[in-house]
Amino acid sequence: MNRFLLPVSVVGTVIGGTVLLKDYVAGGACPSKATIPGKTVIVTGANTGIGKQTALELAKRGGNVILACRDMEKCEAAAKDIRGETLNPRVRAMHLDLASLTSIREFARKIIKGTGVTVNALHPGVARTELGRHTGIHNSAFSGFMLGPFFWLLFKSPQLAAQPSTYLAVAEELENVSGKYFDGLREKAPSPEAEDEEVAHRLWTESAHLVGLAMAHGSPGRGHAIPR
Repeated sequence: MNRFLLPVSVVGTVIGGTVLLKDYVAGGACPSKATIPGKTVIVTGANTGIGKQTALELAKRGGNVILACRDMEKCEAAAKDIRGETLNPRVRAMHLDLASLTSIREFARKIIKGTGVTVNALHPGVARTELGRHTGIHNSAFSGFMLGPFFWLLFKSPQLAAQPSTYLAVAEELENVSGKYFDGLREKAPSPEAEDEEVAHRLWTESAHLVGLAMAHGSPGRGHAIPR
């Protein structure tokens, strides 16, 4: 037996296994090929990271995409990039500061929000985005060297992290699905706390109070919110 055969086989097995593990962790691309011409999509935080990639994916599918961001200079630049890459002229930037209820209400008045709205929650996975700049890890050469391989293996690219949100937005089989939780591209049961009706009621009531809404019947499942 060639003395190099075993080491080469081991190295090949390790590399192949690592690639397969990374593909599994990443979750893969959106399985739906559906297009959304004529539909309006609002993507918050769309000037970078997962938000920008989600806006890009939806623009590729023909949607009327609104990038809603606080920093209009970055938002306009992102919209220009997406229009150039997708050749979809229906991509525009609008100002929205999610830390300001005044900004949120002004933004909402400009949008015709429609019917048949569904709401789902998702965990896109851990991605390599600009949020990492706040951790300080990338400022350390030692941390970058030691943890770099783990980051490469376990962290998704923004492009892959945008696939679950794209899937929930376009998949025809999910058109009437609402109130569900998705981990990546798969529906999963939420934590027991998320299904606690009493906790849900308290959360709804406190949220309504914080944003200045009063409930018609005091329940998240009955009546509807009335602006003060």
